[in-house]
Amino acid sequence: MRNEAVAVLAAPGLLAQRPVSQAADLLDCELILSEATLLKWPEWFAQQGLALPEKPYTLSFDRSYMTLEAASLGLGFALESTLLARKYLDSGALVEVAPQAFSAPVAAHHLVFPKAHSSFPRVRRFLGWMESELGHDFVF
Repeated sequence: MRNEAVAVLAAPGLLAQRPVSQAADLLDCELILSEATLLKWPEWFAQQGLALPEKPYTLSFDRSYMTLEAASLGLGFALESTLLARKYLDSGALVEVAPQAFSAPVAAHHLVFPKAHSSFPRVRRFLGWMESELGHDFVF
């Protein structure tokens, strides 16, 4: 439905205290594990050519909003969807850490309905709302 990425996110204050210029810098940082995201820290570190840190995660949550809230409070670095974090990113409560180097695209959300229903008024209204929220048209 929309271009989405999983990115390393942090509160600006935490990033000022613990600057990150390369992936290895995160090995000694407080990491928040999100059980809900498609890309978790072990896979992310492997993509960066690194082994998982030896120390345990500072916090672990099974809900993305809890991960984002903890990260916005400066409790650690999170690996989370930029789409789900949009409110935090727009307000400045969270920033992407090296977005070009550390983010990974994902395609996790899909809108599925029978094509024969595409002309139904309620479906058209819903699609119009989704297009305005996401800022692009659907092709189906």
